[in-house]
Amino acid sequence: MLTRSCARGDAYRQAGKLEAAVDKYRLALKADPRSVAAYNNMGIALARLGRFEGAVNAYKKALALEPRRAEFYLNLGICYVQLSRFNDAAVTFQKATQLDPGNQKAVEFLVMSYLASHENERAIAEIENAYGKQPGDPKIVRLLAGAYVQEQEFRQAIGLLLNLA
Repeated sequence: MLTRSCARGDAYRQAGKLEAAVDKYRLALKADPRSVAAYNNMGIALARLGRFEGAVNAYKKALALEPRRAEFYLNLGICYVQLSRFNDAAVTFQKATQLDPGNQKAVEFLVMSYLASHENERAIAEIENAYGKQPGDPKIVRLLAGAYVQEQEFRQAIGLLLNLA
């Protein structure tokens, strides 16, 4: 029943029938309350419905069962951003980057969370670290230039952007 309900939930989610997907994931969780896939996928469906608090709860339950899954932290952090809980988001994205140091998306969200929390120095330190590893990556260059602008370090920002052109 779990596999079938989860699979049906996935099919509904992929077809855009998000409420039906959530119902199937709940059914799957009644059969097996330790189903990490059902919690994570329910979180995805709830987030797409704009029900971010519910998604946060689902991701937390998935993480309680499998705390070493960087993608779960990434999903949770994105929900925190949607809820304007930038400090919680930063902590969550930091955990994602610890578990998966090469996850550029997590680094980008971490930096944006720091900037939204007005922790510009931490944002710059994080981006400079990423820039040191991938100096030619345009996303990282733009993030770093934007952070420099926020700190009114215009010469550094312009220098970076000129090197992109």
